[in-house]
Amino acid sequence: MKMEISGTISRKGDEMGTKVAFILLLTVACLSGCGKAEASSASSGGRDTSGEALAKLQSVTNDYVREVVEEAKGVRVIYTEGMFDDDIRHEAKRRGIELEPIPMINGRGPLSLKEAVKNDEVVALQSGFEIWKRVGKELPLCSGVLARTDKMPEEDRQRGIEVARRLGERVLELHKENLIDTMPDGGLKNKLLMIQWRISRIARMRAEREERMGHLKLALKDVELSERLDARNAGLKKILQDMEKARKQTLKAREKAEAQKR
Repeated sequence: MKMEISGTISRKGDEMGTKVAFILLLTVACLSGCGKAEASSASSGGRDTSGEALAKLQSVTNDYVREVVEEAKGVRVIYTEGMFDDDIRHEAKRRGIELEPIPMINGRGPLSLKEAVKNDEVVALQSGFEIWKRVGKELPLCSGVLARTDKMPEEDRQRGIEVARRLGERVLELHKENLIDTMPDGGLKNKLLMIQWRISRIARMRAEREERMGHLKLALKDVELSERLDARNAGLKKILQDMEKARKQTLKAREKAEAQKR
């Protein structure tokens, strides 16, 4: 059983982990403008996502952002993929909390996080876990939707885990009602798919630690949730495929620019 759990965790967790930071090359630029447009035109495939249905979709993203800020409370910096940074800033400001998101999709993010790891700084993160693996350090302890480099009170961590699990179930219910798959690509749909992926990945990371500690029932619970979420996330797979194409184009452009300098 132990080998089976480990294989499931490592294969699916690492498979997408190094790729996801590039998603925003395609998506984050449109989010500020297309979210409002979706509110009036989020209808596709015969499914009307206005009114009550749209409110249900948006409530998941709103509750997710609130949970990110809640779990990061007391930490001044959170390293992210970049997709929810404006939402996180707005929610933190509304609550009077000092919290600055730093996206890992630009040069500042990775360099800043490397320094934070080197200096044992207290930060929250949703992206950049590979840095700990490179230096051979234990991964930060995960709660529900993020990890922190300090020791989060266990009661708060368990509360966050339960909130994240409920959010995951709500996302699965949206899929069951065919509300996500029939949405237009971009904007709100991409945010929901990212929430789905984030909850899944954090659950796998928790399961990896739980298994090492011999808590197999907890590990299985998190792996099972992750598998259910991943099974309904074909949309994110397409985004990742498009991202790989964009990445190749970016690398070719950089290679060409470097060649011209020589």
